[in-house]
Amino acid sequence: MIEDNTVTDTLERLYALAVTGQEQGAPKIALCARDAAETIMLLQGEIAEKEAEYQERYDLTTELVQALRMYVANAEEDPVLGPAISEWIRLVRYE
Repeated sequence: MIEDNTVTDTLERLYALAVTGQEQGAPKIALCARDAAETIMLLQGEIAEKEAEYQERYDLTTELVQALRMYVANAEEDPVLGPAISEWIRLVRYE
C-alpha cells in the first residue's frame, strides 16, 4: 500500500491545484483535481477494507490449520480413526 505521507502529500497538492485553478479561472482543472482527490480517498478506503478482509481470512485459516493439526495428532493414536487419518495425510501430501 502507498505510504500515508505520500497519499497526504498528493491530496494536499491536488487541493492546492484545485484552489489555484478556481482562483485563476480554470474551473475544469479545479474540477479534475477535486475528482482525482476524491478517487484517491475512495481507493484508500477500498484498500483498507481489503486489508481487513485479508487479515480476517488469514486469521481464520491459521486457526483452522492449528485445529486440524491438533485433531490429526490426537486421532493418529485412535485405533479406529488412525488408519483413515494416516491414509488421508498420505494422499494430501502426495497430491
